[in-house]
Amino acid sequence: MKQLLQKLVDQELLSAEAVQRICALHRDGAALDDLLMQHVQPGADQVRLLKVLAAEFGLPFVDLSEHRVEPQLLSRFPARILLEHQLLPLQQRNGTMLVGTSRIFDTAGLEVLQLVGGNPCRPCLVPPDQLQRCLKESLGVGAETVQKLVADGQATAIEVLGDDDQDLDLTDLAQDASIVKFVNQILAEAIERRATDVHIEPFENQLRVRYRVDG
Repeated sequence: MKQLLQKLVDQELLSAEAVQRICALHRDGAALDDLLMQHVQPGADQVRLLKVLAAEFGLPFVDLSEHRVEPQLLSRFPARILLEHQLLPLQQRNGTMLVGTSRIFDTAGLEVLQLVGGNPCRPCLVPPDQLQRCLKESLGVGAETVQKLVADGQATAIEVLGDDDQDLDLTDLAQDASIVKFVNQILAEAIERRATDVHIEPFENQLRVRYRVDG
């Protein structure tokens, strides 16, 4: 690791002081990938850092703005894994799956994808902002929470109650941790986008969330 950090210093991507902080924080358990992204030298950028890392480890660098995500490939994997490890399956060719990541040192997620998909995974480095945007656009806001609700049977057990039914406590339902997390994710996304309205539209087999931004 020291040789890699020194190479990044030589290429003016990290400062010597930043390397000291990175080493100290990494010893305390912080993820090396995140530390590198956070300590890029002023005037440098994360894309250049990732390109240097890609060349160092013999991995491709992919600009996601020029790549189309394949929904069918994405649907084969649990949203929880993709979001937790920030992984984006890009394509499968000749029995090997190309997976976008900005965390070159996080191999646990790739191992899980390989078990789930049954194919070897080859990582490629992508800019973290592009990766997060593609995951959000492809999976939707709160995808992990919705998937958990389905797995727990909460999203499929829908029953229409009559006027005489008194056994549904809306207060208890609203306090369910998964529901609270899902609503928080929707509102956080609305704040991030500076939305003035949030529209929740239920359909027979899906739920659409729309934001009104700039009118």
